Amino acid sequence: MSQLKVNTIRHTGASSDAVTLASDGSCTVKATNNLSNRNLISNPEMRIDQRNSGSTYSMNPSSGNPTYGIVDRWFFQNYSGEAARYDVTKSTDVPANQGFTNSLKIDTTTAMGTPSGNNFSALAQYIEAQDCVFLNHGNANAKTLSLSFWIKSTKTGTACISMMRDDADRTYVGEYTISSSNTWEKKTITIPGDTTGTACANDNGRGFILLFPFFTGSSRHQTAGSWAARPGNWYGASSNQVNLVDSTSNDIYITGVSLTATDYFPDFEHRSYDDELARCQRYYHNYKGDNGDSIGIAGAAWGTTTVTFFVQHPVTMRANPTIEGSGNCRFQSQNDSAAFAISDLGIQNAPTDFKTMVFNKTSTSGATASAGGSFQMQSDGAILGFNAEL
Repeated sequence: MSQLKVNTIRHTGASSDAVTLASDGSCTVKATNNLSNRNLISNPEMRIDQRNSGSTYSMNPSSGNPTYGIVDRWFFQNYSGEAARYDVTKSTDVPANQGFTNSLKIDTTTAMGTPSGNNFSALAQYIEAQDCVFLNHGNANAKTLSLSFWIKSTKTGTACISMMRDDADRTYVGEYTISSSNTWEKKTITIPGDTTGTACANDNGRGFILLFPFFTGSSRHQTAGSWAARPGNWYGASSNQVNLVDSTSNDIYITGVSLTATDYFPDFEHRSYDDELARCQRYYHNYKGDNGDSIGIAGAAWGTTTVTFFVQHPVTMRANPTIEGSGNCRFQSQNDSAAFAISDLGIQNAPTDFKTMVFNKTSTSGATASAGGSFQMQSDGAILGFNAEL
């Protein structure tokens, strides 16, 4: 039997090793082909859109932070009162021959003038803290992160990404260049491990946040290429950040966002639709229906004016969700209750396993005490949502 004894294996034209062998017989391999569960980003292909089902969402920065309402898990982080306005849509405009079916389109409907001070707006996603612990940021073994994404923008120039560690209030800004207008381009950015600051908590709170700024005022500027404390305790970008939304002619498309704990850029991980949906439902899920639709949620009347409903979430949620929605509903039984607004529902009991919930309406009428029944929509396009976003 023959043996090849080497410390590393490298292609003749490569600048780094493909395989590194250790003295204990193990090895480290830079495998660019797909390995599962490496991408820290949820809904990276913008396919899951539970809230809108492909309809346009008009984003108003004055509506608070974070502003959810677009495709699942993504939101807008804004400085309250910014002038810019966007129509945001799940789009079928994608890079050719890359396996993507959707992107997120941000259409500028009200332009932003010259940014100053704390002006800021960005597309963003939070990553749950317990999913970031293994990155070891905050100690000497902090892992390198590799970020890649596809972007198509009307405006060209230098733009930024910002990676923030919530527990440590530290931010890394990376720059990239949009070279050609209205052309799909793939961008890659290496983010070194941060050995400074508080380690990420092993809990279900906010861990890391990835931001794609559209514009940034000078109070938020930060030097690109190194970790630092957040500028003025705000999210930041470099002074080179171009204003991507300075005209109502400007559109931005983005898809294929990959963030992995590697020091190289692996192939994009295309997850199955049901896998991606389940990941998103940990943070939000809903029921939709039209007038007269029963949605499979059982209930009971505790009296003539109080009705209670019991829901089992499709997956274990991150935390006990809040109830939100639009339209009207009622308790359907032998004697139906009067219709009431979904927004009037309240939480009666929320177990700490985050798997089920009991919710109710305490001031309706018409129900029969002790009767069983179900939840029924009473208006077209009604939505009952459960929100546990970060």
